[in-house]
Amino acid sequence: MRPILLLFSSEELAQDYVHKIAYEGDVLIVTPKFADALDVQVTPYAYAVDASGVIRHKGLVNSREQLEAYVKAASSSS
Repeated sequence: MRPILLLFSSEELAQDYVHKIAYEGDVLIVTPKFADALDVQVTPYAYAVDASGVIRHKGLVNSREQLEAYVKAASSSS
C-alpha cells in the first residue's frame, strides 16, 4: 500500500500544510477540474486502488476503521 495525500489547495498552502504535519509521502494538488474528473465533491475522501490501477472502493473516510477497510478492499483483489 502506498498512500497519496490529495489536497484541495494552492501549491503554497499545500506545502505549508505538508510541512506542518511532517508528511513525507506523495502529495497531489487537486484542482477543481481534477476533482470533477474524480467525482470528488467533499473531503476527507479516499480511493482503494489495487495493484492493477483499478478503483475497488471509494467514498468518505472519517475514521481509522474506514481507512483500514479501504486498504483491505485494495489488497484483497490483488
